[in-house]
Amino acid sequence: MTGQPDRWLVSLRRALLEPAGDGGPAGGRCEFCGEALPPEQAGAAGPGGTGHGHVVDVVDRSIRCACQACRLLFTQAGAGGGRLRAVGDRRAYHARFPLDGPRWAALEIPVELAFLVEDAHAGRLALFYPSPAGATESTVAPDRIAATWRAALADAPGFPAPAPDVEAVLLYRPDDGPADGCEAFLLPVDACYALVGRIRRAWTGFAGGPAMTGATADFLAEARRRAGAASRTVAAGDTARDGRVPQEVS
Repeated sequence: MTGQPDRWLVSLRRALLEPAGDGGPAGGRCEFCGEALPPEQAGAAGPGGTGHGHVVDVVDRSIRCACQACRLLFTQAGAGGGRLRAVGDRRAYHARFPLDGPRWAALEIPVELAFLVEDAHAGRLALFYPSPAGATESTVAPDRIAATWRAALADAPGFPAPAPDVEAVLLYRPDDGPADGCEAFLLPVDACYALVGRIRRAWTGFAGGPAMTGATADFLAEARRRAGAASRTVAAGDTARDGRVPQEVS
């Protein structure tokens, strides 16, 4: 982390957290065709979703709001000269992902949750965690982040790797959780930044406070539900035997 605001983080914050300007539509306008957009519902752009979508510019690391018609233009490989990629709604869940205590310590995550995004243009895996100021990028060496992630993923057959730039893996490891793993959620990247926004707005005091804890718990419960985890939770042992992971793939 350089200490300067990352342009991708600034853009995502604008797209996901800031309301439309005075006189504009409640959901803003499509940044490609100008059509009025419905109110923001991060991660709801996939089939059956009711919110508007997002498109990531993988070169300048910005994210743009898009109507469904324009978002669909960027779902194919090579669209926009390979520079623009639509954020979808693929989801997966692992109840005990094998990122155990030593691996978590290797990532030096100071809080109970973090998320990983592959920055294809920069050729590295970026690790972020929430803070009162928003998303904070880890200063751990990229090689160590990548090696730790690859080792854990290799021990979790069936759990999908995130698509570069448009998907993220949210990791949740509470202090009272199991020692041999953590919860892992494959999510649209905009959903992770929406969570960061909730935490930032609710944070009080040194540790975050009850409102922040409640906002995080509500988000995780909804993420489990949307991934089908409520009725199909698979323990780590089951996953190792048959490779099944509860998931909802668009």
